[in-house]
Amino acid sequence: MVQWYRKKPVKVPTLEWTGSNHREMFDFLTGTHDRPMDVVGEHFYIDHNKVHGGLIIKTKEGEHLASIGDFVIKGVVGEFYPCKPDVFEMTYEKEETKYVKLQHDLLTSKYTEVYHEPGSEMQYGAPHRFTVIGNHDDYFGIPLAEIHFQEGPIKECGVNGVCNEDLIAMVICRLEHFQKGQFACRENALAITKLEEALLWLRKRTMGREQRGVEGTNQV
Repeated sequence: MVQWYRKKPVKVPTLEWTGSNHREMFDFLTGTHDRPMDVVGEHFYIDHNKVHGGLIIKTKEGEHLASIGDFVIKGVVGEFYPCKPDVFEMTYEKEETKYVKLQHDLLTSKYTEVYHEPGSEMQYGAPHRFTVIGNHDDYFGIPLAEIHFQEGPIKECGVNGVCNEDLIAMVICRLEHFQKGQFACRENALAITKLEEALLWLRKRTMGREQRGVEGTNQV
């Protein structure tokens, strides 16, 4: 019996092939920056005898000719494929929010980068939407995860996202499981202790608000 499924909403990086943006397209397809350009790569090659503009995208299903005006899309598992402008317009919509890269002295961008909405779009004084982007090899530029935190007081806005405590508890759970195996270490143990301390302080904050009768509201 035929069953209907709704396609999961995912954000994908794309680049329109103009026939002249060779540098930009090369960097996009190779996941590099300022590397000497070549006519052959893992995901593409150039052959002007096959298509105007010369761009051929290599996929697991075979070769796809990218015509000028096509949008080249990087899929969720790092694959590339061209898409005709009319199909692209019916299938995708532009992400209007200009996300800001999360900066922290202890945060590395070696494998991933974290972004959040800009200050002009923050509600209730803090960022609530975070996106983790791959920054290495085949997952370069690929959205890996999205986290949507609770926006507004629960009694006024309802439950609409992840709480700070939820995310901390997830990390504690992961580290506790690592501690049961060959990756157990002092650093993990210390991190668990400090994360549990964070939960205690956040719980103290909640208890204080409960005693003042303002927990779950937008009152101080």
